[in-house]
Amino acid sequence: AGEKDMVAIKVIRPDQDTEEYRSRFEREIQVSARLNHPHIVRVIDWGEYDSKLYLMMEFVKGKPLNQLIPREGLPLAQALKYILPVADALIHAHTLGVVHRDLKPENVMVTDKGVVKLMDFGLARNRTVKTVTLTGMAMGTPTYMPPEQIMVKASRDSLEPRSDQYSLAIMIYELLCGHGPFQSDDPMKLIMAHLTQAPPPITE
Repeated sequence: AGEKDMVAIKVIRPDQDTEEYRSRFEREIQVSARLNHPHIVRVIDWGEYDSKLYLMMEFVKGKPLNQLIPREGLPLAQALKYILPVADALIHAHTLGVVHRDLKPENVMVTDKGVVKLMDFGLARNRTVKTVTLTGMAMGTPTYMPPEQIMVKASRDSLEPRSDQYSLAIMIYELLCGHGPFQSDDPMKLIMAHLTQAPPPITE
């Protein structure tokens, strides 16, 4: 088979096969299957084999966006080549009532030909799909998480498209500066920064 015939298959690892994770995986299948956009990784098939859920997606040969950001950041023109397709993909998802909830450079693939693909809707929320959370926890990535997603109550309620817009803004900041507005190895310090601090101006 040639490269164009290759697919990527996502399955639940045995050590992750819990009721909560399985419900989250099933939700990802339901959400991803509704999305049809040139800048969103395409879902081909899904199902269960040998008691294991699987999600078959198009194979994207390239690198995640976080590996393409130099320490000094990118020129604005190059940053826009990455950001605009992501924004367009989010518009499509939001029009269908889908909020990604875990937008970050690691979840954006850039192909060898420069095509940008948004992926991993494992935390996505949809008005028509039952939501799943961990009790008492906000789910997402602290570096890019909007304040309302950090709050425990918000992790149980529907988030709005503007939550993704906040994460997208953090990504734009990182693309231009080479790092996010808040930096710490301690997730709790990052969370508190999002809740209490204004980001340093990019001009600084």
